[in-house]
Amino acid sequence: MVIAVAATQDDQCDSDTGHGGALTIGMEDSMKLIEQQKQVYYVQDVLNHLGEKVETIGKNQDNPQQMNVQHANLDPEEMQWPLSRTWTPKYS
Repeated sequence: MVIAVAATQDDQCDSDTGHGGALTIGMEDSMKLIEQQKQVYYVQDVLNHLGEKVETIGKNQDNPQQMNVQHANLDPEEMQWPLSRTWTPKYS
């Protein structure tokens, strides 16, 4: 099973906020939000919120970007999110 998530498409640049990139900030925010709503959640739950967050951060910095997700041999709607609840980005 493989899943690759990038903050941008190949022809775009990631927005850096000074406290991490759009993907890192979006992932942390997505996990916190979803954990308040669900005990068990799936990759697709995070990806749904994460994509919106990445786009919003990019727009706020006048740097449009769309998240890029690729996967093989898994269904994001059926795979539980693999990171623990205690995960925090290095900058926190």
